[in-house]
This record gives sequence, C-alpha cells and structure tokens, in this order.
Amino acid sequence: MFGNVWTIDGTGMVVVVNAVVVSAVLIGLGWFLARGKLTSGVPKGRQVLGEFATDFFLNKARGMVYDYDRDTVVQTVTPFLGTLFFFILASNLFAMIPIPVVNRPPTSFYSVTLGLAVSAIFGNLVIAARLKGPTGALKHLFWPNPVQFVSEITDVLSLSLRLFGNIGGEYMTLVLVAAVVPVGIPLILHVLGLIPTFVQAFVFTLLTAGAERGLGRFGVRPEKEGRRIVNTILMALVAVIPIAAGAVVAAFAMRKISVTALEGMTRQPEIAPQLFTAMLIGMALVEALAIYTLVVTLVLAGKIVVS
Repeated sequence: MFGNVWTIDGTGMVVVVNAVVVSAVLIGLGWFLARGKLTSGVPKGRQVLGEFATDFFLNKARGMVYDYDRDTVVQTVTPFLGTLFFFILASNLFAMIPIPVVNRPPTSFYSVTLGLAVSAIFGNLVIAARLKGPTGALKHLFWPNPVQFVSEITDVLSLSLRLFGNIGGEYMTLVLVAAVVPVGIPLILHVLGLIPTFVQAFVFTLLTAGAERGLGRFGVRPEKEGRRIVNTILMALVAVIPIAAGAVVAAFAMRKISVTALEGMTRQPEIAPQLFTAMLIGMALVEALAIYTLVVTLVLAGKIVVS
C-alpha cells in the first residue's frame, strides 16, 4: 500500500498530502460547527447545518437498535458512518479544484480505497466487539457458515474496487478529455462528475451501514425477526428489477455509442479526436442514468416496511 510513497514522481506523496488536507478540512469544519453554545430546543445558525449533516447517520444508527441500549449504539455508530461519508465525499471533490497537482482525488488511488474498505469492515467488527463483546463479534465470522469470514474479504474487495473504479475512471476521463479539448467540455464533465462524487460516497456508507446492521443486530427481539426477514426479501425484490434493467439498458447504450464512434473514426480518421470526445460525453450521460436508477431504487427500497 505504501510501496510508492517516496518514488521520484511523487505520486504517493500526492496521495498522502491530499488525504491530510481532506482530514484537516473536515476537522476544521467540525470544530466550526461544534463551537459555541448548543441548544436542545429549536436549533439556530451553525447547529442547524450540523444537525442536518448528521441526521441521516443518526437514523441509520437508530435502525440498528431493537431492545439494546439505544444511546450507546447511536453514539458509537453515527460518528463512524459520518466520518467515512464526509471523508470520501471531500476526497472526491478534489477533482473540482482547478490546480493540476491538488486536483487528484485521493480516492482515485486504489491504495486509498482499499484502506477505506479495510477500515470500514474492520471498524464494523470493532464496533460489534464493543457492543456485543469479542465473542459475539468473532461468532459472526464463523456462523452460520464456518467460512463466513470469506464474505468480509469479498466485502473489502467490493467496496474498494467500486469506489476506485468509479472515481478513478471519472478522473481519467476528465484528464483525457481536457487534453483534447481544454475549454468548455471539461466544465460539463465537472458538473456531471458531481453525481458520482456524491453517489459513491453515499453508496459506500450505505453498504457499510448494511454490513454493520447485519453484523450487529443489536438486541433483535425474536417476534420481530420474521418481520425483518420479510422486509429484507421485499427490499431485494424491489431493488433487483430496476437495477438490472438500468444496468442492461446502460450496457447496450454504451455498446452502441462505442461501436458507432469507432466506425466513424475508421471512416474519417481526421475527426477522430472530436468523435472520441463525443463518445466519452455520451457514455458519461448514460452512466449518470444508471446511477440515477440505483439511487432512486435504493430510496424506494428503504421505504418498504412490514408492520
């Protein structure tokens, strides 16, 4: 992970410096929002912004609690999920900074996304050990399947590769387009890039929260276990159809765009740069459609509750 930190090209140093800058910015914002007098009544000023930013993570933490100590779970899980989300979001936004070296997002390096994924999964185990004891956390790794721990490894790979593939690909697309058309088109890609910037941070945090919920199940009452299983099945059924449809449509659309562009480049090589730029923009728009489908599906699936 740190093998190229001191290489001549300084790539590893860029990763470290940008990650430190992101951390410093988040710490500064947290200090700014938390300073001053806080009220338990109607919030005002900075407290409104702070509560708005943490409300989603509070609700996710509360959803993990049944008859367990609610305050303990919320106070433990909320900062963990919030830190992951805001660090990834701030890192992704680095691509928007118009400075050649600084605008390399830390999340466009696989070493960073792998570290985040390991921190997410290992952090879930630590939280479970704190709330359920070390035995309860270790039990999850070998029950109900003796090789259940393999799923934790695949979760690490899934989280890291998904984040790296989307943000790294977005950054490389922006670099290639800017090299061909330095004015105009990169601005459009910057605006479109705001979608995966937020969505990837949201999805990473959502999947981490889902893994934590499955690992913890803090105090599930037996009479509610069947209801939870029904909710899970319904959410899976609602999610699988639109997500699969969106992925298939996006795949066929990208295939059509690439084939048409390559045919045009073959027939008219002199306009290949323009066709290449148009192809990348078209693929970015198709990708945005697939991402919108994913977000809307996750929102709708989260509304399913069997009482």
